[in-house]
Amino acid sequence: MGSDWSALYKTLSDPTRRDILDFLYSRDSASYTEIMSALGIANTGKLNYHLKMLGNLIDKNEQGKYRLTERGVQAVNLLKNFVQSGTEGHGGINLGNQTSTIQRSTAATMVGVLLIVVGAVLIVLVVLGAVALPLFAVTSVGVSNEFGFGQFMLEPNTSFFLTTVNGPGQISVGWHASARITLYLLNTSEYSKLFSATNGTYAMTVNSTPSQWIYNRTSAEGSFITNLPSEPYFLVVSSKSNVYVQNITVNHVQSSQAQGQQPWETLVFPFTVLGIMGAVGTVLVIVGVRLLNRRT
Repeated sequence: MGSDWSALYKTLSDPTRRDILDFLYSRDSASYTEIMSALGIANTGKLNYHLKMLGNLIDKNEQGKYRLTERGVQAVNLLKNFVQSGTEGHGGINLGNQTSTIQRSTAATMVGVLLIVVGAVLIVLVVLGAVALPLFAVTSVGVSNEFGFGQFMLEPNTSFFLTTVNGPGQISVGWHASARITLYLLNTSEYSKLFSATNGTYAMTVNSTPSQWIYNRTSAEGSFITNLPSEPYFLVVSSKSNVYVQNITVNHVQSSQAQGQQPWETLVFPFTVLGIMGAVGTVLVIVGVRLLNRRT
């Protein structure tokens, strides 16, 4: 394509050859002498040279007269459509500029299509994210922790600290022992009163039982489930006799509100990101469409 444009530009760059094409365009055919007379060319060598340079733009009919080929007609039409104003002599065209225009137009089309594709992908991701995020928030409202204790002895009138759980959330406890034991949920002040040592530390086992509690259950085997407000709690087990504890299992589900955060607040940042992605995708699509419209 580039070589064809270069050859055509070279052929049409000469005003004499353009005059020959214009003259043949205005009639079906013309003889050698008619062309010489019409164009005022006295030198046959000069005319022969230009006829040869026109190449496949002209040919001869059965009578030996010159005429335009189909490519010659197209060349003249090209001349008529793209003649630039203000040029000297017989007027001319700038095929180099025309080639550059076509190349720029093709590049604009490619960039426009690419922008539309990228923008559309971003918009699709935004739609999928907007659908998935609320579902994710509903199914992940808390963090679940499950752990257990087992096979230890409790002496009479002793209390053993098991674990700390943070609210808000829900705790479920199950146990199995050789005799009756009591499971307590204590708040911070009750725990400190019972387990604080003289040196400022906290003991794991004390020779006393709680006098106050938030929640308690007593049996050799059992379970309970309770909701926890927003503060730390301490799970303690005690017994009034020698008891062999086979196992104690704890399942703690901490709500997303543990940090003072409502479930919907976890979606603010993701939706902000999705909003930015959607805006960028929309802008890319608009710019791409405008490039394509400018191309056409």
